[in-house]
Amino acid sequence: MKIIHLLIVDDHPIIRDGLRNMLETQRIYTFKVFEAENELQAIDVVNSQPIDVVIMDFQLPDKKGHEITATLLALNANLKVLGLSNYDEYAYALDMLKAGARGYVLKNIGTKDLLAAISEIMDGKVYYSNEIANKLINHKLKQLLLEEDGNNAYKTKVQESGVPLSVREMQIVRLIAGEYTNDEIAGKLALSKRTVDNHRQNMLNKLQLRNTAGLVRYAYQHGLL
Repeated sequence: MKIIHLLIVDDHPIIRDGLRNMLETQRIYTFKVFEAENELQAIDVVNSQPIDVVIMDFQLPDKKGHEITATLLALNANLKVLGLSNYDEYAYALDMLKAGARGYVLKNIGTKDLLAAISEIMDGKVYYSNEIANKLINHKLKQLLLEEDGNNAYKTKVQESGVPLSVREMQIVRLIAGEYTNDEIAGKLALSKRTVDNHRQNMLNKLQLRNTAGLVRYAYQHGLL
């Protein structure tokens, strides 16, 4: 069985001892556990040991966990980082995920769930505790509702302007104005590049414009950007 080299970064010895005990007494995986209580110690371990997984506390005295996570991943991009915290705030989890962590769990986690989290992130997946997953889902739903409201308002604006373009065409114009390429626009709108190319050319034909610069200028002049 492969030995998993795991680093625990937490400034509280009781937390490190508890996690070490959980990992070393279970019989599913074989862990070689290292410890650090701050960024410098964590850097030393990562530079000197073949670390596979890092369990990273979010609230550390010298720096936040997401800042240290970014530093460690800059040293070794193959690290799998699991955020660990007493806080179930959405913003904290998001900070860790943006920094490159593959998951986020709370300190009340049990052995079974901790092993599941480590297994998931080792397989290249992501893992959240139930509390964090619910907050992420709720936040995403709110975002989608806001986007829907925004799109409805934008649709009304386009219709009232009298501009002979569809809402989809104007979405593309906005992205063109944001300097996105056709490939990037296709990805954002879940379209094929050919469809985006066709929309762009159709807009030029409709408005009798010569190029993309003219298309963007037209949209600005009509208050659609």
